Amino acid sequence: MCWYDSIVSLQISSVAIQAADLERRVFLRNHIPAARALQCPAAGEQQLFQVAMNESPNPVMEVRPAAYHPLHHGQGSAAAQQIIASMPLTGQIDGGDVVGVSDGQGIPQYAGVFGEKDCGGQENGMDGDQDGMMESEGMEGDGPPDVGHSGDPHGMILPHGGSNQLTLSFQGEVYVFDSVSPEKVQAVLLLLGGREINSSFCAFPSTSNISNNKQRSNLPHRVASLMRFREKRKERNFDKKIRYTVRKEVALRMQRSRGQFISSKSKAEDGANDVANWDENQHWGSTEKQPPSAPECHHCGISAKSTPLMRRGPNGPRTLCNACGLVWANKGTMRDLSKNLSSPFQNPLPDAKVGAMGRTRSSSSRLRYLHPSYYLKRPKRLAVVFIVFVLATIVVWDRQSVIREHEAEISRLNEELNQLQAQLQDLQGGLVGAVSRGMEHSGNIVEKVQFEMDLINNERREKVKEAMLHAWKSYRTHAWGHDELQPQTKSGVNNFGGLGATLIDSLDTLFIMGLEDEFRNAREWVANVLDFNKDYEASVFETNIRILGGLLSAYDLSGDEIFLEKAKDIGNRLLPAWDTPSGIPYNSINLARGNPHNFGWTGGDSILADSGTEQLEFIALSQRTGDPKYQLKVENVITQLRKTFPSDGLLPIYINPHTGSSSYSTVTFGAMGDSFYEYLLKVWIQGNRTEAVKHYREMWEASMEGLESLVRKTTPSSFSYLCEKHGDSLSDKMDELACFVPGMLALGASGYGPEKAHKVLSLAKELAWTCYNFYQSTPTKLAGENYYFHPGQDMSVGTSWNILRPETIESLMYLWRITGNKTYQDWGWNIFQAFEKNSRIDSGYVGLKDVTTGTKDNTMQSFFLAETLKYLYLLFSPPSVISLDEWVFNTEAHPLRIVHRSNTGGSAGSNIKIFKPFGRKQGKD
Repeated sequence: MCWYDSIVSLQISSVAIQAADLERRVFLRNHIPAARALQCPAAGEQQLFQVAMNESPNPVMEVRPAAYHPLHHGQGSAAAQQIIASMPLTGQIDGGDVVGVSDGQGIPQYAGVFGEKDCGGQENGMDGDQDGMMESEGMEGDGPPDVGHSGDPHGMILPHGGSNQLTLSFQGEVYVFDSVSPEKVQAVLLLLGGREINSSFCAFPSTSNISNNKQRSNLPHRVASLMRFREKRKERNFDKKIRYTVRKEVALRMQRSRGQFISSKSKAEDGANDVANWDENQHWGSTEKQPPSAPECHHCGISAKSTPLMRRGPNGPRTLCNACGLVWANKGTMRDLSKNLSSPFQNPLPDAKVGAMGRTRSSSSRLRYLHPSYYLKRPKRLAVVFIVFVLATIVVWDRQSVIREHEAEISRLNEELNQLQAQLQDLQGGLVGAVSRGMEHSGNIVEKVQFEMDLINNERREKVKEAMLHAWKSYRTHAWGHDELQPQTKSGVNNFGGLGATLIDSLDTLFIMGLEDEFRNAREWVANVLDFNKDYEASVFETNIRILGGLLSAYDLSGDEIFLEKAKDIGNRLLPAWDTPSGIPYNSINLARGNPHNFGWTGGDSILADSGTEQLEFIALSQRTGDPKYQLKVENVITQLRKTFPSDGLLPIYINPHTGSSSYSTVTFGAMGDSFYEYLLKVWIQGNRTEAVKHYREMWEASMEGLESLVRKTTPSSFSYLCEKHGDSLSDKMDELACFVPGMLALGASGYGPEKAHKVLSLAKELAWTCYNFYQSTPTKLAGENYYFHPGQDMSVGTSWNILRPETIESLMYLWRITGNKTYQDWGWNIFQAFEKNSRIDSGYVGLKDVTTGTKDNTMQSFFLAETLKYLYLLFSPPSVISLDEWVFNTEAHPLRIVHRSNTGGSAGSNIKIFKPFGRKQGKD
């Protein structure tokens, strides 16, 4: 056996790099010089290693043990030491080439053998397959700096100079690696299982003369060029693969914890995965001894394994962990350890210390948000803080602007209030002066109201007055003295026995609007022509509200006794209707002969609205004439109804006049039931809200509780509406006649406490909005007679005619006067314009047969002049005109003055105040 058989050699291996040994691989790459893979048998065993080259001028070699290596178990170390001690400086070795490193004094420091044949005669040269395998594993060799030539086919003896070099000779080619440090050679020897060599022994003297003996390669120039290209490609690919592998392994094996990287494996797993440990004699494979501890941070004590890298500190390089090093580099101070909880790698603290530290760190973590540096290092959070600051500034600024505007508006309103108070005082002084200058007439107090009108309302009021003139002149021209005008045929018709219903209905409207000539002409007709002795079956209800109410109102406004005389005449003719067993009146009577009775279509029953809508007029007649018989008759009806009055205050529309009990029928606030509830409230107002009329208010409040149970809302627009009740079932139907309810609720809200009054007034507003939409929901903007409500459809027109009804405008007038909201004036103006557009013709005003098509009928209802135009005029007039504190309107809009209530009869006519109306151009002076 050759003397060099025991020399430990390196063999080219195709064994892949194992990713689990990444830490040792990085360590060896930083310490071991590199060359190509070497192969040689030793002691009858194959010893496999793999060498990785980097691309630095001084190659770095990484030696990886194969899956099994005998030196891992302590074999071969002694032989390697003996060979190193006895190795000659140079020499020729049969059967192989010598690779050596010499110190120039005959003491070999490292040797490896390349043989064409190993000791067993097998060829071990580097072939293309082995080279390709190296490339596939990412293992590279450095390109030769200079290539020498040996005439000996087996190799040659290389002379050495004084420089530190590593020389490889293989198949006649010589590879020289400059500047090989002794530490790198020592690492190779240690890896091979040898012992550490003293530094004096392994010093490398200068061997500069070796460069003079380099041989030129016998390879063709093109082949050499291809080899260099191949080597450089391997270098690039290997470097990329190393970077990728390291990054991937770090991401898989490590995780971030409190500013440090820690292994995701447990300490037990880390210990089990160690390939080998270093013993105290620097031997691989010892399991009895623990490996040397990793460097620790000099400040926090964290291990180098738990941080991405060690950084420079005040004590030198690699003395601080990553977190401490960053703080030291950026701020020049050491990291405050009190801000971090105890690391899982550090010894646990006592419970008391942990609690105290937790409280300190908790407060510190909250305070750090107040430090500017916290946001300077976090641009996104700084941007969020900036945006929040800008938004808060805008909100505060906007709020301050609103407050300033509000204060300015309050100041302006206070100034206007002071001016108005001053004007009021001047006005009161002027009125007192006018009275003192003799403005008295026959002991009556003359009220003269002076005001400053809003130009828009003044103009609207004048438009309404012009409409009244147009209607009146058409009636005077084509139907004078008849009950109603038929504008299409320009003729009159007597629907109420020829009593001049339109003329009497219009008396108070003419007077209030200041149409003196027209009022005078009407007064002459009443005085000279009007005669009630007619053989005519008159409706007690219609005759009462139109004729008796119109005459009493004209008397209260003008003080003319002719109106009171005519009122007394018609009252006496209607009085026999109350002569029934129960006191509930019959609803029809012959004006000439008496003979009261009920309509045949009611089945002999009296109608609720017809029987309970005479109290205002007959009580007023008793008060004006001093005769209590009228008042006693009508109040007896309320006494009888109270006996069977239900708890919810809702009465059916039919009543038996003989027994006074209610018949099974519909409950409604529309036709045949509406004005009964209206008069319960208005009699209480007419009686000055005194104890004598308290029971009227109590009955009305009970009825309003029942009314609330009939309120429903539509979908999707949430319109409030009033149902009709049939027994225990409700019908989703509402008459336009029921649109008087919002005004009634607004008028009666003042009798409640504050909370209840607000609730009642809110309901009034909701119902008024629904009634206004009765008009706005049709193509002509005029309401139909009644409406039905279906889920998801809001409202739909039922009976589609329009006969110029006033109920919605009446409620708008009450709501405007009580709330002061001018929106109700605008709604009323829109309705008036719809009448002007669709109902006005040259000979008067007509109703519509169909509000969807606009087809006109041939009747100008008397209540259009008595109610619709009057309420419109008052809607655009100051509240002092027919003040609600002094007047109460009957259901035909005839105002009756409120006088002191007498339980026995009333007051003298001489106490009636005379109202002086506006002039025709009032408001323009």
